[in-house]
Amino acid sequence: MNTQMKNTIKTICEMMNDRGYTDFSRELSQRDTYTIIKDACINNGITYIDGESQDGKKIRIVFIIQVKWKSTDLKKLLDEDLHYALLVCREKPTVNNIKIMKETFSNLDFQIFTFKELQINITKHELVPKHELLGFNREADVQKILQVYNIKSRNSLPLILRSDPVARYFNAKPGNLMRITRPSPTSGEYIFYRCCV
Repeated sequence: MNTQMKNTIKTICEMMNDRGYTDFSRELSQRDTYTIIKDACINNGITYIDGESQDGKKIRIVFIIQVKWKSTDLKKLLDEDLHYALLVCREKPTVNNIKIMKETFSNLDFQIFTFKELQINITKHELVPKHELLGFNREADVQKILQVYNIKSRNSLPLILRSDPVARYFNAKPGNLMRITRPSPTSGEYIFYRCCV
């Protein structure tokens, strides 16, 4: 479990750094995995780490080490003032748990990953080209792209599903654009865009 937790924390640090939460990523990387596991064992198999983004939004990463858990176990951990929560579980939660959480925390941006999914950083795999998220805060860039390619709507671009592993890694929302840079034998690099749905 200790090695699995180390790999998970390393991947989460890289994920938070790629999303722009560099301060939180730095703070998280200094955490001792043994302490996290010990805290979870004391608290019924659940522990969490709090942090803030550069713009002051509260982030919470919840580690659920026990195999079976209920959504009621999390209700006391996910506050109203949180902006983003990342749940890391040993097993995928049941459909019922996910449904209850979406209803209960409808105003909270949360994602669920398993420890197994976070053992490696998929964006560093040799077969995955470089991806960049162009969020809603970069709307000017999106409009320039649409003008360059003479496209009236971002939905005319090729699509990428929100459930795609790379889209999940960046927490892409419907309407966000992903810039994908691939190596090309003729031109060196080939850049194209996809719209998240």
